[in-house]
Amino acid sequence: MPRVKVLFGEQVQEAKPLQEGEVVVGRARECTLVIDNLGVSRRHCRFFKEGEAWMVEDLGSQNGTFLNGERLPAKKALKQGDRIGIGKHNLVYEETWEGMGEEGPELPGGRKSKAFLGDVEHTMAVETYRTKKFQTSAMAPAAGAGAPAAPAAPAARRCYLWEAKTGKAFDLVKPETVLGKRRNADVPLKGFFVAPWHATIRRQGDDYYINHLAGWSSVKVNGRKIRDARLENRDLVEIGRNELQFILSEPGERPIA
Repeated sequence: MPRVKVLFGEQVQEAKPLQEGEVVVGRARECTLVIDNLGVSRRHCRFFKEGEAWMVEDLGSQNGTFLNGERLPAKKALKQGDRIGIGKHNLVYEETWEGMGEEGPELPGGRKSKAFLGDVEHTMAVETYRTKKFQTSAMAPAAGAGAPAAPAAPAARRCYLWEAKTGKAFDLVKPETVLGKRRNADVPLKGFFVAPWHATIRRQGDDYYINHLAGWSSVKVNGRKIRDARLENRDLVEIGRNELQFILSEPGERPIA
């Protein structure tokens, strides 16, 4: 049975088996898959079967549904490994996966995801506070760990946002970096029309994507308004009066900051 795996950054939150009928994703509690995030519309998108293929379709959401980084203009057939971007989350479509039918990874609270076992829950909720708690615990080092040190990794590229006005650099070390007016945003922004969580920059492999979540101020990359776009080295990101340059420096290259 195919499933969609829910990711926040690169952390697995839940997995939802796709049965006959449809799976509606959105913020409303009556949806089959509930994602509690302001960047997600009440009824955002749906998965349904058409013939032998599983399809994904946007339901007129405000921020759009993205398939492998491209905005979804109409319904589209899915294939193994497709990534569906919804607000701050990604859903990965899987027809087969390693350990299929076995118990899934441990989730927040020490429980196991029933979805990995094929035990379908009628409604599944993915909430931001739970995600943060899970990420914090997952990244914490194990107490008293005595494992031998791993061999030194090769020098990595440094990726960061450079704010010329203040001379500040914001390293993009997380799977997903939040830009906004909220006090605990990774990259603090200013402006009356800037939302608390205005945009995110997410890492997918070696690529970085910026996504406009909310707020009246448009997100521009090199002067062009975007909803979701892949960033290139030296791209200029503008959000209201905030200007940030995306820098991807090679090992040994002298950074700006």
